[in-house]
Amino acid sequence: MLGFVILNPVHPERPRFSEMYVISFMITLGIDTFREFLQIDANTLSQKWIEFQFQRWQLLDFMVIIVFMFGVGLRFSEHFQHGLIIYRVSSIYWNLRLYKYMGVHRFIGPKLVMMSRMIKHMVS
Repeated sequence: MLGFVILNPVHPERPRFSEMYVISFMITLGIDTFREFLQIDANTLSQKWIEFQFQRWQLLDFMVIIVFMFGVGLRFSEHFQHGLIIYRVSSIYWNLRLYKYMGVHRFIGPKLVMMSRMIKHMVS
């Protein structure tokens, strides 16, 4: 749905239903991530933050949701184009996040594993 919002032209003053749907989904996802942070079994907030950092995907989700909300704020201000650029950058992360779930697929999974190993080998 985010790809649909990005590819279709949007009106600066009035967002479409699809854009409002994506924004409400991101708000809901942010609230759920914050709830998961609060439910970590630790005594203090600093200990909870340390535990939260070990869960890599949740920390990245939380950071990208904050960046996306910053883009929403820019989208509804006079910096409309900057907000759309942040939408597009955050969509890159969400597409990479989908690879986590595609890794289970019996045809796509092994190819994703090979690609990730090649990239790790190329970087190191």
